[in-house]
Amino acid sequence: MRFINMLPVTDQTCYLVKHLELQPHQGHNVTDDDIAEILPDCPNIETIILTGVPDLSDRSLVLLATHATALKYVDVSGCRHITDVGVAALHSHARSLKSVRLNHVPLITDPAISDLALSLSHLEEFELCDSSLITAVSVRDIWTFAKRLRRLKLARCSQLTDKAFPYAFQPSPIIQTRRLSGISLEQYSLDATTAPLERPQTWLEELPPLILPATYTLEELRLLDLTNCYQLTDDAIIGITTHAPRIQTLLLTGCIRLTDRALESMTKLSHHLDVLTMAHIDNITDRGISALCGACIRIRSIDISYCSLLTDLTVLELGSLSELNRLCATNIPSITDNAVLFLAEHAPHLADLHLSYCPNISLEAVHTLILRLTVLEQLSVSGIPSMKRKGVRKFSESAPIGYEERLQGPYRVYKGNMLDELRFFLEEEESRRREAERLNVLFFQRGDERQDLY
Repeated sequence: MRFINMLPVTDQTCYLVKHLELQPHQGHNVTDDDIAEILPDCPNIETIILTGVPDLSDRSLVLLATHATALKYVDVSGCRHITDVGVAALHSHARSLKSVRLNHVPLITDPAISDLALSLSHLEEFELCDSSLITAVSVRDIWTFAKRLRRLKLARCSQLTDKAFPYAFQPSPIIQTRRLSGISLEQYSLDATTAPLERPQTWLEELPPLILPATYTLEELRLLDLTNCYQLTDDAIIGITTHAPRIQTLLLTGCIRLTDRALESMTKLSHHLDVLTMAHIDNITDRGISALCGACIRIRSIDISYCSLLTDLTVLELGSLSELNRLCATNIPSITDNAVLFLAEHAPHLADLHLSYCPNISLEAVHTLILRLTVLEQLSVSGIPSMKRKGVRKFSESAPIGYEERLQGPYRVYKGNMLDELRFFLEEEESRRREAERLNVLFFQRGDERQDLY
């Protein structure tokens, strides 16, 4: 029996309920006291989602764990009063748990997460987004003991460093030695004494690398979310791809220290990689994207927005992927018409394209693109000077509240039927242009103020 945004009220319904879901902003007004009152009478609950009970406390979580022995799925994301006490009850009593979601629960710390990983080695989903107190200590235990994980989300866990993930040995570089010729011992000693002292390491920095056996892999891990874990470097990604070689969805937006080495390590994911986000990473270049596309030929969705060093060559490589369905390349100034025209010719399955704030794209290239890509369902070309043309504004979605067109440029987002109408409008305009040339008369573009657009 399922209850969504309401509670069971009789003893019989409490006994029979298996799925209880209370979503936020639904007007049910259920409180922690209400939950605590019914949970002792609900022994058969298997799935419980309490994201709509913001005052949920450890008391309710303890009651849930001790009475619902068949519990498999629990989501208390956004319940900011939950602490390690409630989580301890879960790993002590709910031994059948397969999915735990603790997003936006700021009071959770490493000991609770480590105990969960140790006690529930059969976990398949673990979400800990926005957990500011989580460090490498507990995440190492997740990698070591939760071998059946399929989804792991650690977005915006700002304390995470490379020490949280497996370390993969790399060939040592050849260290070249230089002789101290021409430098007196006195001068050398003076330089050594005046050099600034290094900052002492913290206990987290002194953690040894997580070295796992070469044969140890998380074979079932399919999704890993590390969005805005800004302390991670290439070494973390190299270790991840070595010990989790079948990841399909890898979310790395905001990992600002990554370089082409990380992209090259992703080639080990081969045809398994399906979705990749790498927005706001300034150090990746066309070379890394080229290596990635050469090995991961089944990428279906990729986000490279705000990667300022990328050029048309990146779009050409991505456009060559036969299964590419979504491309987000917002605010990459070096993208030109050449890239757009290549997509029009070589990316027939592209349905979702974002090219906003790429100022060197012309209206003619956009016209060709939407004529050729008949499966295109959404096109974002906001902030492009050539899209100020009044005739194409009529078909765009309305700008969101607070959008300043004077400062941010024209808002141009086309979806569904409006994209089809824009395509028809541009076709008709092109035919009128050709007719004007044939008759040797002046051609005038039409604007929004005209009703006879066609």
